[in-house]
Amino acid sequence: MTEQEIVGLYDADYTQLFPTSEAMRASIFETSRSFEHPLESGISITDARVIDPVEIDLIVMIPGNDAKDVYAAIKQRWISGDKLIVQTRSDVYQDMIIVSMPHEEEPELWKTIKIVINLKQAIFVKAQFQQLAANNVRKPTDQSTVKRGEQSGSESILHRIFY
Repeated sequence: MTEQEIVGLYDADYTQLFPTSEAMRASIFETSRSFEHPLESGISITDARVIDPVEIDLIVMIPGNDAKDVYAAIKQRWISGDKLIVQTRSDVYQDMIIVSMPHEEEPELWKTIKIVINLKQAIFVKAQFQQLAANNVRKPTDQSTVKRGEQSGSESILHRIFY
């Protein structure tokens, strides 16, 4: 029997991150938005719903002997924007990035650092571009200029007045 963390933070290879820190609480926000529209009769109807990205606030205590190194490791993950995995008792949340990491350093907790790791689900997409054919644009000047080389614009009225 292996012992498993109730709340764990993992990298893409499912290696536990910051194993010396202790997760105190995880607040998971799974929300959605519905789009409502008023009708002439005075009632509102809902015709669509969008599921928002999952957000998690993970409160972690970092022991004093590792505080500086663990804080630096968390900060590096925040800067790099690496996608992480959060495992809780109820579910496993993929594609999470650290969006903020506020922390408190209190005299009462002089040997530990209490940090709130705010994570948000992030699914990145890569924009794709394609050239438009002449029959897909209203004006022929709007079609691709890739094969025409560098073009100089026509002189504007303002340019003629001021120069």
